[in-house]
Amino acid sequence: MPNLPTDTEKIRELVKKLLAEHIGVEPEDIEDDDSLIDDLHMNPSEIIDFSEKLKENGFDIGRLDLMNLNTVEDIVDSLSSH
Repeated sequence: MPNLPTDTEKIRELVKKLLAEHIGVEPEDIEDDDSLIDDLHMNPSEIIDFSEKLKENGFDIGRLDLMNLNTVEDIVDSLSSH
């Protein structure tokens, strides 16, 4: 399992990198307040697939409430809360 960052900024950076790879954009094109559905044009199954990508990279996705993840910041907050 990869050594995961504990610092919120490093988590944000990794989430954006993985998300960018997942949806085919550059990480710098993703903003914290981007809506997963409206701005990043992800459908619910893509959000579930992305959560699996987070799990594959060592994140504890048990803390993610997929029904209430609306923005990139929501993902970062959920992953960085202890």
